[in-house]
Amino acid sequence: MIAGPRSDAEPLALINGRIHTLDPERPRARAVLLQDGRVAAVGDDADVLRRRPPGCRVIDLEGRAVTPGLTDAHCHLLQYGFTLLAVDLYGVASLDEMLRRTAEAAAGTPPGQWVVGRGWDQDRLAEGRWPTRRDLDLAVPDRPVLLRRVCGHAAVANSRALQLAGIDEGTPDPPGGRIEREADGRTPSGVLHEAAIRLVDRVIPPPDRAARRRALEAAVRRAHAAGLVGVHTQDVWDPGQIQEILDLYREVRDQGLPLRVYLLVGHRALEELLALGLKTGDGDDFVRIGPVKLFADGSLGARTAALSVPYADDPGNRGMLVHEPAELAALARRATEGGCQVAIHAIGDRAADAALDAFEQAAGGGSAAARRFRLIHCQVMRPEQWERMRRLGVIADIQPRFAATDQRWVERRLGRSRLEGAYAWRSLAEAGLVICAGSDAPVEPIEPALGLDAAVHRTGDDGLPPGGWLPAQRVAPVEALGWFTRGAAYAAFAEHEAGRLAPGFRADLAAWSHDPLEDDPACLRHLEAHLTVVGGRVVHCRLP
Repeated sequence: MIAGPRSDAEPLALINGRIHTLDPERPRARAVLLQDGRVAAVGDDADVLRRRPPGCRVIDLEGRAVTPGLTDAHCHLLQYGFTLLAVDLYGVASLDEMLRRTAEAAAGTPPGQWVVGRGWDQDRLAEGRWPTRRDLDLAVPDRPVLLRRVCGHAAVANSRALQLAGIDEGTPDPPGGRIEREADGRTPSGVLHEAAIRLVDRVIPPPDRAARRRALEAAVRRAHAAGLVGVHTQDVWDPGQIQEILDLYREVRDQGLPLRVYLLVGHRALEELLALGLKTGDGDDFVRIGPVKLFADGSLGARTAALSVPYADDPGNRGMLVHEPAELAALARRATEGGCQVAIHAIGDRAADAALDAFEQAAGGGSAAARRFRLIHCQVMRPEQWERMRRLGVIADIQPRFAATDQRWVERRLGRSRLEGAYAWRSLAEAGLVICAGSDAPVEPIEPALGLDAAVHRTGDDGLPPGGWLPAQRVAPVEALGWFTRGAAYAAFAEHEAGRLAPGFRADLAAWSHDPLEDDPACLRHLEAHLTVVGGRVVHCRLP
């Protein structure tokens, strides 16, 4: 089913560096020898040079810091690749700018083709409101447009797109979704939430194989340039996609773009996964089946995250549960019985309750901790839920960058009294939880340096607020780095071969422009990968 990896990397010795191994047995070294895709030796320059085999390439690091290669523990890499090729709406500050970018993109799109984009956030727009189909019609009246919010849990479509999707006054809200209406209560406004977006998605012609290949190649190159050696990525959403996605990653890998891929499979493809006889862990060193991914709720920014108390800025709204709790638990049991790890997206505390119930029921009489269930996002929780996670051995799968970008509006959504359990990364760690970290790209940029900086400083791109937002939740650089290395390895059942630089471990590492553990922490925001090595192969290099 999944072809074996190529192992043609030449022996490589890195010397004259500041190597942070994250190995308790030997935390610091000056040199490392990589051979046959594994770490062969860690030590001083003389020892490594003495042990190098014939034909070994030697790289002088000139004092640069080296860490184990980082893994983004939660992203959507193929989607991210398409955003690199679509309308870029990240950071747009006004509706006028959003419409201008969309119109410019449409002008370069062949007639009849869809215009798609992502990245807008209504809370950033100067107009202070959601975009609508009428806005988009002014910019692009003659072809269909679908623009996803930054979180991906809401989108806006123009009138042509709604027409093609068959969305009109008589269209009911689909299960797990909502079609926003205009003031008359009937006419679709163009804004779609959660499952309602799929009503439009299903009429967009799917990209062909060549387009998917271009998108994935662009995403893998960007990941390598960011110092990433692996991703836990959800690219399978629906039946019929599993084999195609596996083949696509294999093809890109075999063309010289290796990346450690732990593939999350959406619950709609669960039965196909089981019918194929696949389960978590199947695959090889480069492409493996990961967890089955379930959704308990939506997003906080779109007010679809499921809260136990209504939104402070939308009284009466407690968000949405994508599945009823019994259905969520049944899906988790089905996946677990099929030999699959389960990861559940839960942003609000009401969704976290449903997810933790599902994990406990899925474990049955067995050890929940051995299942390594993952709670994705953990954004709004109550302290007693952290203890329940610890007891069940649930991994906290967090996105540190969210604390930097969401802080502008979180208090409006929740009210001050509920901030104690919001984006509480340090509290999660102090509760004794294993933590892995990712970007959720394309929701956020894929560069892990931004996640490290956000975990350590909790400030926005403008460096504000001074001292950080909810500063008691700041963590030390070494702890944040561990989330992208050791934590990610544990979450993928790979802690015995990944996440540290030690003999026998994978030859995955990155050399950096600054030392993320010893230089001024302010440098984290500007951290750049000067060298990325995957399986002993140099995949990115900015060294002289």
